[in-house]
Amino acid sequence: MRLMFLTGSRGEWGYIRPVIMEAQKRGHECNVVATNMHLSKAHGSTWKELDVGDIHLVEMDKHHSRDSHASALGNLLASFNDLLPHYKPNWLILAGDRGEQLMGAIAGAYSYIPTAHIQAGEISGNIDNAARMAMAKLCHMHLASTEQCVQRLISMGEEPWRCQHTGAPQLDEMVSYTPKRPMEEPFYLVVMHPTTDEVEDAEKQFLALKAACDKLPHRKVWIAPNNDPGWREIYKHLPDGVISNMPRQQYLDHLRYCKCLIGNSSSGILEAPTYGTLAVNVGNRQLGRERGDNVFDVPTWDPEAIVQAVRDANEWKWKTRVIDNPYGDGKSSPRIVDVLEKYHKDVNLTTKRQTY
Repeated sequence: MRLMFLTGSRGEWGYIRPVIMEAQKRGHECNVVATNMHLSKAHGSTWKELDVGDIHLVEMDKHHSRDSHASALGNLLASFNDLLPHYKPNWLILAGDRGEQLMGAIAGAYSYIPTAHIQAGEISGNIDNAARMAMAKLCHMHLASTEQCVQRLISMGEEPWRCQHTGAPQLDEMVSYTPKRPMEEPFYLVVMHPTTDEVEDAEKQFLALKAACDKLPHRKVWIAPNNDPGWREIYKHLPDGVISNMPRQQYLDHLRYCKCLIGNSSSGILEAPTYGTLAVNVGNRQLGRERGDNVFDVPTWDPEAIVQAVRDANEWKWKTRVIDNPYGDGKSSPRIVDVLEKYHKDVNLTTKRQTY
């Protein structure tokens, strides 16, 4: 098979890299289209770390404000759509819920190219959730991380055979990789991304998080946010020593050994339970996602509430160390490639039918 993958952020790369490695191991051709955050110097030019497959770069609007977001996505759609006739993939493979993935789904649907969506059917906050649900109607195969996601897709009128429970592939490398302890002293890992429907509050929210972290003992390892609208308001208050981009394995080292992941990254929901790592999740960005027992939610950006949640989490940690990850067992990539191999010649694949 000839497979094409679209990625616009470091998070998505964690989703698709294990799938590419599995596909290449089976002899399939893989092409990667990198855009958006991967091309941003401020975020580490992460396209240089995309170490598998043939890479094609597609630029988006560098300013990336909320007012320009839709037009930037339109630019991506036009450029990406021009690539499809050249590569003629057997599958276009998308991951997650960002706007660039929605553009890929539109291009695939209107070009009648079989399009598969990794982690379909999940619930996530703000505009990302709307993008993911729109992709459910555009994509031809849904690779869902949980059975609840499968049932949500079926309830939306998707044909059951299109809704495959595979698990979340970013867990695969976590299970196979043995983290190296990054430092001996205790530390917290802190990541805050802007929430697109709360851009006006991004600066205030970050200052509240920073105030909370100042009250906590031990070192803090700060990772810069992604480039969603509102990121500049956060950037100007980041402390010295912030890491603009942490390579995947280094990030896993820190995730495994930190006392707690604090902020609003989906990593605390999706990945942290695999290592039994605590996560204090603040605000609405991950509203509605399924959660493991490792997650302690703080609904509002209140410094005292954040500090108390960290204390509660660490107290709970001493009582139990067994945490199940609802998103999978670290064996998702073989299941995903199995599905792609099974259905890529199905004559009904690009002709969708509603079940109601």
